[in-house]
Amino acid sequence: MKTESSAELRNTKELKTFSRNHLKISETKSRKHLFEYSDKNYHFENFLSEEERYDIFNLQKLPQGDTQGRYPSIFKVQSAKYEELLERRLVSLMFPDEDPSIFTIKNSLSLLNLEQPTKPHVDGNYPHENKFYIIKSCVALLAFDTEEDDVDDLTTSLITFKQHLNEYKRGGMELDYCFEHNTVPKVWEDFKGNRLENHKNSFIPKGEEKDYQHVTFTHEGQMQYGLDIDKEIVMHLGDLATFNPYQMHMTKGYDELIPGGKWALRIILYKRIHE
Repeated sequence: MKTESSAELRNTKELKTFSRNHLKISETKSRKHLFEYSDKNYHFENFLSEEERYDIFNLQKLPQGDTQGRYPSIFKVQSAKYEELLERRLVSLMFPDEDPSIFTIKNSLSLLNLEQPTKPHVDGNYPHENKFYIIKSCVALLAFDTEEDDVDDLTTSLITFKQHLNEYKRGGMELDYCFEHNTVPKVWEDFKGNRLENHKNSFIPKGEEKDYQHVTFTHEGQMQYGLDIDKEIVMHLGDLATFNPYQMHMTKGYDELIPGGKWALRIILYKRIHE
């Protein structure tokens, strides 16, 4: 059996230390860029046509490993055609007065199979790609798993919260998991990195308790407390919504006509940074 020498062990430790430090420096550099466009988010109706939704849904799907060992719900997809088309369309709508060449969505397309409405969570998208830093997360509604023939009036709602993490965590952060392991953040920030005051109020609007049962049925309902809804975005098929990269968000409960959930396209928008 081959054993590692002291030098090799030392180099391995040094490499791990370098990697951690490199990541920390990268996160510090990227953090300031999170706030450049954090005060503006969008909802574009009919962003995708029916044909585009069909084409994107049928791209080859590469399942991504789940950090908690669950069955994959995120699938990487690649298409040079749709990367170019979606990047051009997205940037022209969001930043019509800026140079489009400083933005990219390259290698960022993923399909999300959301059989159940999501609970409050923060995504775990890496903060930068080479000289490009993350500035927006985007989701477009592709398909419903339903027996209904007419889907034009079916909707789901994306809920975004005022609470932000404003830092990268591998695998993201799921509030459900945090309650299980007693790791709920003690400090939340707003969209500009300012510390928010903690409170114990419920974010669930009066009369809408039924739409949030997936939040209240575990942990004695504790997940409903301490957050503030920023927006409720009601989305039809083809709509696209944006939110900040490390902003807490969730899905409102599904309509009974959507028993099997939905598929969505996730796009990460990056901007080139000139240091």
